[in-house]
Amino acid sequence: MMIQNYMKTAMRSLSRQKAYSMINISGLAVGMACVILIGLYIQDELSYDRYHTHADRIYRLTACRTEASFPSFVGTPPPLGPTLKRQFPEVQDFVRFDPFMGKSKSLFRYGDKTFYEDRFFLADPSIFDVFDFGLLRGDPATALSRPNYLVISQSTADKYFGDEDPIGKTLNFDGELDFTVTGVMEDIPSNSHFFFDLVASFAFINDIKRWDMDLLQSWRHFNFYTYLFLKEGVDSQAFVTKATRFIQELFQNAEQKLYIEPMTEIHLRTKITRDPEPHGDIMNVVLYATIAAIVLLIACINFMNLYTANVEVRAKEVGVRKVVGAHRKQLAFQILGESMLLSFIALPAAVLLAHLAMPLFNRFTGKSLQLLFSHWTLLAGLGAMTFFVGILSGFYPSLFIASFQPIKIIQGRSVSSRGGLRFRHVLVVLQFTLSIMFIIGSFFIRNQMRYVMNKDLGYDRENIINVPMYSPEARLRYEAFKEAVGRHSDIIDVTATSFTPSIERWREGLYFEGRTDEDDHMFYRIACDYNFIDMFGLELIAGRTFVREIASDLETAWILNESAVREIGWNPEDAIDKSFGTREGQVIGIVKDFHFRSLRRETQPLVINVFPRAFQYASIRVKPDALTHTVGIIEARWGEINPGYPFEYTFYDDEFDKLYQPERKLQTVLEYFTFLAIFVACLGLFGLSLFTVQRRTKEIGIRKVLGARFAQVSLVLTMDILKLVLLSVVVAVPFAFLAVQRWLQGFTYRIGIGVLPFVVSGLLACAISLFTVSFQVIRVARTNPTDVLKYE
Repeated sequence: MMIQNYMKTAMRSLSRQKAYSMINISGLAVGMACVILIGLYIQDELSYDRYHTHADRIYRLTACRTEASFPSFVGTPPPLGPTLKRQFPEVQDFVRFDPFMGKSKSLFRYGDKTFYEDRFFLADPSIFDVFDFGLLRGDPATALSRPNYLVISQSTADKYFGDEDPIGKTLNFDGELDFTVTGVMEDIPSNSHFFFDLVASFAFINDIKRWDMDLLQSWRHFNFYTYLFLKEGVDSQAFVTKATRFIQELFQNAEQKLYIEPMTEIHLRTKITRDPEPHGDIMNVVLYATIAAIVLLIACINFMNLYTANVEVRAKEVGVRKVVGAHRKQLAFQILGESMLLSFIALPAAVLLAHLAMPLFNRFTGKSLQLLFSHWTLLAGLGAMTFFVGILSGFYPSLFIASFQPIKIIQGRSVSSRGGLRFRHVLVVLQFTLSIMFIIGSFFIRNQMRYVMNKDLGYDRENIINVPMYSPEARLRYEAFKEAVGRHSDIIDVTATSFTPSIERWREGLYFEGRTDEDDHMFYRIACDYNFIDMFGLELIAGRTFVREIASDLETAWILNESAVREIGWNPEDAIDKSFGTREGQVIGIVKDFHFRSLRRETQPLVINVFPRAFQYASIRVKPDALTHTVGIIEARWGEINPGYPFEYTFYDDEFDKLYQPERKLQTVLEYFTFLAIFVACLGLFGLSLFTVQRRTKEIGIRKVLGARFAQVSLVLTMDILKLVLLSVVVAVPFAFLAVQRWLQGFTYRIGIGVLPFVVSGLLACAISLFTVSFQVIRVARTNPTDVLKYE
């Protein structure tokens, strides 16, 4: 009966104060929608690789020299997995992967269907015992038992074979090998830290790669991924200690250190920068969660402010309830019940907002999230969030209102207190402090991205089209393709390279004159055509560029950047004609450092040589006004020179942009949620201005009778709000400064932290707050005082 009475009272209160109820519901709905979206994002990030039955027992190995703080790429020699299994009883099994290093994509053919595949792996047959890659067709025990056996994903089977049964069908690889399809597996879920669509047996790597060495026994090639499947109950840390000691004893010439990572932590916590697939970052998860919590907190603060500001309306009701015997606890539960009711009313609106915003949210996060109400976890999460929001919103108002003294209410005295007013001011300051920090962060991220995209990289990347040459035949026909394309009047120049900016390259320990066995110098390397230096506009500071007419420039001539010269200990002038690469190789030139990697990192030692076998891309510079229609011309020439080979292309600028996708996602997320935070804060500010104006209507009438002008009245009504916003700016600036400073430390090349963004953010916050309250201020300031005072 008592609960029913509370519900009736709550519904009457909502219906009597429709404006305030709508403000509260709108704010809570926006805040809860943010939590729903980011909650789904976080749940997806935390779920990576956990679909494997024994995920907690699978670990990834990486080995590198002990001088390195942590390896920059995943790499182990092929014998490491089998050796550790033999040596340590803790290891139940192992799986090695070769993602066909050195080949960006592989060409597969079936009949007249030809596709480039960038997810072709070699793996040990134990892959189906260790990982949960279930076969829809085929026997996992024999699917990879022979060198020409191939397992493909369901989507790959559909692409090549349609409705045909793929088992027993033949796929041709690079025009060299025929693979027989022996299994079809489920598509790997999106929450996996690596992906493949075609897999053959690692045990036959020598037959497939046809190298002049036994790769399975080579301890010199750190190009393969190794996963260990530990027995149940094994202490992983103790195993790592023993295995690391074993590795150091195994490598007598150069100490090696073994790193082992739990597979479930790879996506968010790995320190390795070069991975089979781009991975996430636990700091981004924390940041997104913080953003959602802040927006929701701002919405809850709105409820607290509006509820306590409207205290005079509820005073008589509370007084009567206390006089007739209501306990403080009962009154507190009543207020909490009302906040819970508002929270549950806001839930459907929040779900609708989240559903409408989901496509946009998926686009800038790169996810495929869905609201699946069939999942009990989603329903439980929505219920828990609604309950939490109700409790958080109503906790302070319930304590505040339940503390009223009935005697004051009966005597008609005000129940408002200076303490309550100060606390509301603190809440407003907190709201706008958080919102202003969002604004400042958005300014700096946008400015840093503008700086990165406009910075002089030391080469000209404009108007360049990259055409991949994945197959050996396409690389052999490069010169013919170059000549055919170069004849068109809109084509300025054509060259070939082994990289694009978005691809992380390997480092090599190349020979140089004076090198000793103790030297550990490593160099990035670009293989290129003779005209690479000129076409990309690199600045030559010593020596000469490559010349086709000089026979020794093919493969044995080298151009180094300034960082490589410093790494060795030479100076540019003395470096010319020194031996490099091999004893027969020679340094012919030095180029000024240019940024061939992300600006997050310092420029690294780089060496360049003409090496046609390593060409991966034809880079074509076109006239600025011919960029779009020239693609069709290039495609036509490709079809003539390489019939039957798919044509692909990318713009060089787009490849460069890929380096900063995480920052761009963060920028987009922060900008959208900054808008939402400000919107919710302004909702509360609008509600508070409504209360303030109602309470001061008679005061304003008297001021106008005494001669106050419109501007004076407006200043009186806005000054209190403006003071609070200015205080918020003062509080927000130091916290925002520290956050921005820490974020910018992730870039070696970055903007300075100037004063202007802080000033602009503060002025913007003041302008938004003044605009929010201006409607109420103008309405009251223009009120005829006789209409207000005629009943006094």
